[in-house]
Amino acid sequence: MLLDGFRPMGGYVADLIGSADSEGLFQTLIATAVDGIVVIDERAQILVFNQACEHLFGYSPDEVLGKNVSLLMPEPYHGEHDGYLARYIETGVRHIIGIGREVIGKKKSGSTFPIHLSVGEGRFGAGRIFVGILRDITERQQSDRRLRELQSDLFYHDAIVTNSDDAIIGKDLNGIVRSWNKGAETLFGWLASEMIGQPILLLFPPDRLHEEDEFLARLRAGGRIDHYETVRRRKDGHEIEVSVTISSIRGPDGEIIGASKIARDITAERRAARNLRESQRTSEEALALLDTLLSSAPIGVAFIDLSYHFVRINEAMAGFNGLPVEDHVGRTVRDVVPGMWAQIEPAFRDVLATGRPLVNIEIHGGTASRWDQDRHWLVSFYPVRAGGAIMGLGVVALEVTEQRRVEAQLRQAQKMEAIGSLTGGMAHDFNNLLGVIIGNLDMLVGRVGNDSVAEDLTVEALDAALRGADLTQRLLAFSRRQPLRATQIDINELVSAALKLLSRVLGETIEVVFVPGDNIHVVAADRAQLEAALTNMTANARDAMPRGGRLMISTANRYLDEDYAAQHPEVIPGEYALIEISDTGTGIAPDIIGRVFEPFFTTKELGKGSGLGLSMVFGFVKQSGGHVSVYSEPGAGTTFRLYLPRATVEIRQDEPAQKTEPVRGYHETVLVVEDNAAMRKVVVRQLTELDYRVFEAENAAAALELLQREHVDVLFTDIVMPGGMNGIDLARSCSERWPVLRILLTSGFPEAKLNGDRRYAAEWPILSKPYRTEDLARMLRKILDK
Repeated sequence: MLLDGFRPMGGYVADLIGSADSEGLFQTLIATAVDGIVVIDERAQILVFNQACEHLFGYSPDEVLGKNVSLLMPEPYHGEHDGYLARYIETGVRHIIGIGREVIGKKKSGSTFPIHLSVGEGRFGAGRIFVGILRDITERQQSDRRLRELQSDLFYHDAIVTNSDDAIIGKDLNGIVRSWNKGAETLFGWLASEMIGQPILLLFPPDRLHEEDEFLARLRAGGRIDHYETVRRRKDGHEIEVSVTISSIRGPDGEIIGASKIARDITAERRAARNLRESQRTSEEALALLDTLLSSAPIGVAFIDLSYHFVRINEAMAGFNGLPVEDHVGRTVRDVVPGMWAQIEPAFRDVLATGRPLVNIEIHGGTASRWDQDRHWLVSFYPVRAGGAIMGLGVVALEVTEQRRVEAQLRQAQKMEAIGSLTGGMAHDFNNLLGVIIGNLDMLVGRVGNDSVAEDLTVEALDAALRGADLTQRLLAFSRRQPLRATQIDINELVSAALKLLSRVLGETIEVVFVPGDNIHVVAADRAQLEAALTNMTANARDAMPRGGRLMISTANRYLDEDYAAQHPEVIPGEYALIEISDTGTGIAPDIIGRVFEPFFTTKELGKGSGLGLSMVFGFVKQSGGHVSVYSEPGAGTTFRLYLPRATVEIRQDEPAQKTEPVRGYHETVLVVEDNAAMRKVVVRQLTELDYRVFEAENAAAALELLQREHVDVLFTDIVMPGGMNGIDLARSCSERWPVLRILLTSGFPEAKLNGDRRYAAEWPILSKPYRTEDLARMLRKILDK
């Protein structure tokens, strides 16, 4: 708000922040003022010193700004000024005061001169200021003095009176004008020839006529009217504001015979004073509005001075820190948030050095009320200028803690999805290799004859291959690509039955407590996979309690609402059955808890864990439409929570499979479609030994061509194949063209590749790789004999 070239002092300028609406008016007022304008604070330090003051006193602004105003007064007046200012401060009024006082000023050269002084008072921010309007009245006093010297002869005019810029008028005791100088002609518009002999009341507006009687009464009593401010009317009818000084004129015998009147136009001065008052009022209203806006703003806003002290701060910014507003104002940023000072200070210095804002700088850390929190803010820093100079910093902050938390969850989910895709692809390729190994070893077992050593080696190799197949199933479980056989499950019954078997694994040093809930929802899930998940988690709990402890398993119904789903994007709101597994073990460190579900991640010693147990649990629960979470504190144990969705439809229960010897074929024709040559060769050999007639094709196009010319009873096709048409597409095309054709699908991860074709999964059975010869034989007979 201050003019270029003026330097504000102390903390008051910080209070002027926000008054930009009145800045242009204030600057214009000061720049165009004919009179000197000086602004001081409550300590009498000079804040503003305009160009007119430079001419009056001979000082430049740099020589007086920040100095005590007594610099502009002779020594004897110092004490009087201090008392005068003290009286103003005690009144507490907030309007223009102290109008019409004559004081003595001192120039830089040391000479003194008379000043007409008007004083105004107001507030900016937390401080009070005093505005002085000064005019050199040396010439006017000289005119008064000379007029008094000539008061004995009303009819003679001195050249000074005649040519004075001020209006000098002589009148008799009847109010008739007897003299009228050039200044009066200029001020009022009437020529001397027009006014001499006319009543002075021609200059008075109707509502001011009473003043003439009051003036004459005081003059007859020997009084004097000094600098009386009133309104007079010009010849053109316009009213102007004037300051008048009226002295009596005495004749040679000392008798009062008339009066001399000096009038000065103060219209511009009074307009300036009114504008200043309006500026103050507007500034205060603007500040009040700004305070209201800042108080209700949802984003944090603060103003900071050059020494990094809080000058203003809104409720939102204070709330971020957990402290009230009053605990911030007057304190430095470093004192309030020392933990984040290292992140904030470089931004402050950069803005002050360059004068350019810094936008959306992310900072994080604890707050004054909670140092253990890790919260995040986007903070912007703006230079605040007054008179062209940077006077402080504006800070705007938006908390993004929740957004960063959700982003971290999303990144973790994306990472797990990427790992799942990788492991699923690896498992698929590995299943093809295992299919070749297991298929060949299956056929080799019965061909070693009486060689017991060869038979043992073959059986051991086949057993190892089957364990490898189990390992790939775990990888497929994590990647959510394993085939699930969902059945309706009573959670309490399943947990109770599983604990009877697990008690031997847990040992006598671990106390097991089962707290079943009432009326637990029935869920639809793969029973074997759920049992395996419980086994993995209880085994982990046992390993976390090497010296014994307590394992508690409880069940309950839970409704996961929209708020919970908003915090866990992978969750679908709805009803779930909860299985909670808690131990009193060593717990999981915060820096690794986010990785416990990753495949091959383990904290166990080398050779004591594959790192696939919890990843299998994670994949199984996700593939079942559920949710799994973990909470742990080092030394205080760990809690896993499995949420499985409530079953909404009844699921047909499969009959238990009866293990029998491989069922041979009756020379039916089977078309094998497999892009992996080694796997295709093994399947063809297996089917041939099972007494089937076999055709083979490496892709869907070759299979369709063969089906057009050959009779085929069963299409046995891999799902994942190159060439643009996969096994699902081939099966769909064949079922439309040859409705009697039986179809059997196979894949290393069939569940993932079915996508939206699950109705075909119910129509066409799936044989998961790797499989034994007996599995293939039973599946073929099942679809051929129905």
